[in-house]
Amino acid sequence: MGHARSHGVTRPGHRAGDCRHCVRRDDAGHSRVAPATVTVVPTVTATPAPRTRRVFDAQSVEHGVSLVLRQDYKIAGVETVECPDQQAVVAGTSFVCAVRLGGGDTEVTIMVKSGDGEYAVGRPR
Repeated sequence: MGHARSHGVTRPGHRAGDCRHCVRRDDAGHSRVAPATVTVVPTVTATPAPRTRRVFDAQSVEHGVSLVLRQDYKIAGVETVECPDQQAVVAGTSFVCAVRLGGGDTEVTIMVKSGDGEYAVGRPR
C-alpha cells in the first residue's frame, strides 16, 4: 500500500511490525521498525443541566385572584380563594381555584399566559 513517511509514521491500515517497507534507519544506518503512533481523541458526553421547574406561589395567586374578582369583575363578598400548590408556570396550561363567594362555593379557571408568570382569571362558574 504505500511506504512509511520518513519520520516513521505508518499509513492507516499498516502496523509497524507487519510492513516490510515501514522502516527507518538510525544514524548508524541500521534499520529499525517504525514506531506505531496512537491518536487519542477525548470523548465528551454533554448532559443538559436539569432545568429548574418554575411553579406559582399558591398564596400569591390566591391574592391575585381575589383582587381580580373584586376590582375587575366587581364581585362583592369574596370570602376565600384556594389554589393548588406547585402549579407549573407553562404558557397554555390551566388550573382551577376554589372560591367562596357570599357563602356559596364556586370555581375559577386560571389560564397561564406566559412562562413569565402572567395568568388570566376566568369568571366564576
